[in-house]
Amino acid sequence: MKRLFIALTLALLSYSTRLNAQVILNEYNAVRSDRFLDGDTFAESTASDSTFGRIVGNGGNWFELLVIGDGSSSTVDMRGWTLNWTEDEEVSLGVTSAGTISLSNDTTWAAIEVGTLLT
Repeated sequence: MKRLFIALTLALLSYSTRLNAQVILNEYNAVRSDRFLDGDTFAESTASDSTFGRIVGNGGNWFELLVIGDGSSSTVDMRGWTLNWTEDEEVSLGVTSAGTISLSNDTTWAAIEVGTLLT
């Protein structure tokens, strides 16, 4: 399993570099707000988070970005970035959700170290 993870990570980094991506989506919550991790109901679900246990929606909307940079610097300036997302909640019903997250121009975002995970 560890070899698969390393191979997948290297493949993602290689692909992202060719696209000039400076961040990649590392992980996201794919559990609907009315469902449990690994099952539709509490009784069906056997999976759990080691900290929070089994909760509806697996903690709500969240995602994790890995800052990879472009190779020219050890930091990435993310001031003013806009992150757009879309997800299909119920493809058969044509229901989708979308949103935008806009990062400020604050100096906090000016030099994010390569290797940082943003959640």
